[in-house]
Amino acid sequence: MLIWLAVACSDPDFGHYGDALQAYEDGRVAMSTGAPLVAAEAFARSVEADPSSEVLVAWEARALRAAEQNGAALSRLNAGVSRFPNGQILRYDRAALRAKTGDISGAADDLRWLYAHEHANPIVVGEDPDFLLLRSDPVAKELVPQAQVEASVEAESGSVLVGDTHVLDFRITSRTGAAVKIARLEEGGQDLVIRRIVEDVIEEGPIWTRRRLRAEVLALEPGRQVIGPWLVRAAGTSVMTERVIVESVELQGRRQRAAKDRNSLSLEVPTTRWAEQKAPYLGIEEDGAWAVVSSDEDFRPQSMALGLRMEVRRAGQPQWRAIRISGEPGSEIWGDGRIKARLD
Repeated sequence: MLIWLAVACSDPDFGHYGDALQAYEDGRVAMSTGAPLVAAEAFARSVEADPSSEVLVAWEARALRAAEQNGAALSRLNAGVSRFPNGQILRYDRAALRAKTGDISGAADDLRWLYAHEHANPIVVGEDPDFLLLRSDPVAKELVPQAQVEASVEAESGSVLVGDTHVLDFRITSRTGAAVKIARLEEGGQDLVIRRIVEDVIEEGPIWTRRRLRAEVLALEPGRQVIGPWLVRAAGTSVMTERVIVESVELQGRRQRAAKDRNSLSLEVPTTRWAEQKAPYLGIEEDGAWAVVSSDEDFRPQSMALGLRMEVRRAGQPQWRAIRISGEPGSEIWGDGRIKARLD
């Protein structure tokens, strides 16, 4: 923006663009400092200097709306849509303002136009707080759908030896960027001892993320075990999975060893648990000490008593792993020939 401003101001052939850009910059500064009426005046000057820009009209209306001048903002948007009948920015902003001020029919008309021309995604619109009123309208509510999480689970093996692990395989599709949480609904069932969780982010788009979550579960008791159902939640929505059935077979001498080994992980989605924590990391959490290590880093533990871990892959390629470790000082994470993290 500053480069174009310099060129526009120095070249007489671009003088009106220079005036428009300067006024636009003045408007953005006024908006950032909490002076929307001053911003609206600046954006109006920019529109006057460059009447061919849809974006400048939109910014003038946004400033008026920020100043709680909704009538004036709507007037500018109406005039802008008349001047730019194919202007998707103006049409969206008008739909949002109409919805916010209770004009459900007008907002619905604008949204239908945007959807027909593929200029807006219904899920994104449904998450915009400006369109909340449309959810209560029996006709318009279909225009503002909420992101629905989808999930399923199956057991990779129908039978397992007591003391060995079997895999619960979750497939989850959820809104991109939303945390995913899984809760077991069954009460009074057998203990679920999870040794390892591997999350593979198969596809991550602007709207949806598809992931596979594999939980390695230790078989503790012989017999038929019914696991689940599970409640999977994301972006304010939830879905319940089916139950899975696993048959555990006991071999003499193995049951006691398995029963003593109840060190376990909670069933969590690694990218949700560690969303705020980037590798490398060494620290004490509520459930113990953890190391979070990327695929190109070297973890040097103080104690070799390792085992419980979470791993994240993208399209099958390792990204990072989280390992529960002993809390003894001295563990280190190395990368690029230096210590990147150390547990003191």
